[in-house]
Amino acid sequence: MSRGSRRGGRRQTQKTITPFTVSNTNMADEAEDTTPTNALTLQDLRRELQAHKDEIKAEIGSSCRELKGEITTLRSETKADMKSLHEELTGELTKLHTAQTETKDQLEEMGTALSDTMDRVATLEKTQQELAKKCKSLQEKCQDLENRSRRRNVRIVGVEENSEKGNMLTFIPAFLRDVLGGDIFSSPVVLDRAHRSLGPKPAPGGRPRTIVVCFHYYTDKQKVLDAAKARGKLFYNGRQVHLFPDVSPEVGKMRAAFNDVKKKFRDAGITYSLFFPARLAVTLDDTRHTFDSPQAAQDFYDQRVARKD
Repeated sequence: MSRGSRRGGRRQTQKTITPFTVSNTNMADEAEDTTPTNALTLQDLRRELQAHKDEIKAEIGSSCRELKGEITTLRSETKADMKSLHEELTGELTKLHTAQTETKDQLEEMGTALSDTMDRVATLEKTQQELAKKCKSLQEKCQDLENRSRRRNVRIVGVEENSEKGNMLTFIPAFLRDVLGGDIFSSPVVLDRAHRSLGPKPAPGGRPRTIVVCFHYYTDKQKVLDAAKARGKLFYNGRQVHLFPDVSPEVGKMRAAFNDVKKKFRDAGITYSLFFPARLAVTLDDTRHTFDSPQAAQDFYDQRVARKD
């Protein structure tokens, strides 16, 4: 660095610290006049730099202490927060573990209960099947007993109300002689009871109630039905009447299911019979065929009778 430049730098520094005026003298005088001042300026600069250095060092130290304090405080707060969070999580995990243990115990209890229930259900199903078989057998026996109790009965449909004139047991023998003829019985017919079916009396002109007749002898009842079948259409006082065997409502529904196919056989001139409880017997080409269901009888009619036509 040149002397002029160094002096310019010193003069600029001196302006900051202590301003002075440079006189218009020669270079030798200027060097003699400014030497002590330059030395003083450097010392002041060093002291000032040292002071600034100490201040900066003090500020840095203070900042470091403040930063350490803040870090320590933040660390303590973070540690406390972490501890609180840890305790909270530990509590929640404990609750979850307890709930999981309870759920596991409940599942084990439910599994045991379910296993016991399945065993009981299996036992109940087996018992129910046995009871169902017994119930079916008892129902069949009850049906048989009920129909056996009706086997001597005849139901007469179409007789006007009050035709019996208050004495049904006297009316029925006369009715049978009038409708079927007096030669079907070799001796007076014996009746146990005879009455109209239960129900309100119809209005004048309404459909008359059915008459139920119980014969003392089964053979007499069968003679009446055979004679009615042989005569075909029956009339009494100008009204058509019908005679049917008396059966239970359940058997009656089973027998009524054959009505359509019976009409087809009858129209085709084929002989048939309906046996108890509901079995249709058809005689075709001197061969007897029996059917337990209307569908089977219908299939036989379609295959053997309808094709011939």
